Amino acid sequence: MNKRALALSTIVLLVVVNATMGSLALYPFSERDHRPVEDAFVVDEPDEYAVDARLAVDGETVVSVEATISDTEGRYTRHVSEEVVTESYQNATSDTIHTRSVFTGESAERRVRHLRDNPDRTVVSEEWEGETVTVVSVAREPGDELDPSGAASVVTRTLLLSTYDRVSSADEQGLRVLRPQNGWYNGSRSYRLTDVSGEVRFDPTTDVIHSADVEWTLADGTPTYAHYLLVRDDAVTQEISYEYRDHGIRVDTPDWVDDAATATRGGS
Repeated sequence: MNKRALALSTIVLLVVVNATMGSLALYPFSERDHRPVEDAFVVDEPDEYAVDARLAVDGETVVSVEATISDTEGRYTRHVSEEVVTESYQNATSDTIHTRSVFTGESAERRVRHLRDNPDRTVVSEEWEGETVTVVSVAREPGDELDPSGAASVVTRTLLLSTYDRVSSADEQGLRVLRPQNGWYNGSRSYRLTDVSGEVRFDPTTDVIHSADVEWTLADGTPTYAHYLLVRDDAVTQEISYEYRDHGIRVDTPDWVDDAATATRGGS
């Protein structure tokens, strides 16, 4: 290392040390015993319910699920993840499951091939547009396409990164209202949450989460303030939204299901 580079690195080190020393009252030199919630926010699955959950990072959706489930009306789900959008529908009086999959990117061809090779599934239509393909298929053996709990749990577990202040013991629906907190955390890993906003509502008698609209900035790997200074430029903004209801459930048949049924009859 030449003298100029050595001098520059020394200045940077002094800036970090001075900033840290000036912040001793506010920031930890080592991990605090400030832990997030470890067990809460149950995803309920009664006979009839609807759920809409989404996790986004820096404005981009990482995972989302919309689902309407009814033993008498039928089932509909829509899952979104990286390069994949999947809708599935099942009429309450039929065993047939219709699925519409939209694949994008380099893995699209492999995903389509996987559908074609599945002996329990019949591909009804396949339409390509550039690197995007839309595939409609039918199956009679239910998989996990009509189960929203996995994606919904990813969203609700992300809420557990924070601790919460109680805003009210109960709202007009009897739900407890919580507000997430800024802070330094040392659960399974060390991280810092800043610019926290939003609220979470859940049933305190069952822990069933009913709604959430939360946003924060997450800096990972921050056991000390010096570490935080090194990683804060890599911090990400997370947005978590969740809505649940167990009344007024109605499941409508998507237009593409009717089109698939027509195509199936025409090909038979």
